[in-house]
Amino acid sequence: MSDGLDYSGLPALNPAAHLFVAQLDQLERDLTRLAEAMPAEGYDNRPPGEAAAGMRTFAEQVRHVATLMRITAAIVAGQQSPVAPGAGNNGPSEIDSKTAILENLRLALGEARAAALSFDVENQFQVVRTVFGGQTRAEVMTALVAHSYDHYGQMVVYARLYGVTPPAPGPLPAR
Repeated sequence: MSDGLDYSGLPALNPAAHLFVAQLDQLERDLTRLAEAMPAEGYDNRPPGEAAAGMRTFAEQVRHVATLMRITAAIVAGQQSPVAPGAGNNGPSEIDSKTAILENLRLALGEARAAALSFDVENQFQVVRTVFGGQTRAEVMTALVAHSYDHYGQMVVYARLYGVTPPAPGPLPAR
């Protein structure tokens, strides 16, 4: 691989698995750094004003991303989801502290990575059942990443409104 990272400890990956693991590495860095940067007292905030009434709080944004990531990773892996969508698709309401929310996000990212590593030549275009109908496993994993970045963008706005400068993207950690 020519990306400058050390893959010597990893088994040879199918190109689709490599692609999604690399995207998840980037997503993990961006999401977790932003969620860590927001102070705990900012987790209950949502944008101000009447137009923001009913919008998710920062905590609900992170819980929503993690919940949908876990549900989607289970679909890709051909498994039963370990979580229910919960109210507003925000997952279990008992996950309510910054620490618990971050732990859940890391768990979700690990499950997504495991699902990505399950890709091989025979199954990457296998059609699986989703709420949107039949989609290939690769389509579902692409949607997982895109959906997560959609909410990352919203979380950046919340952070800035709270006075937090989002951490700048940086190099991925060495593997």
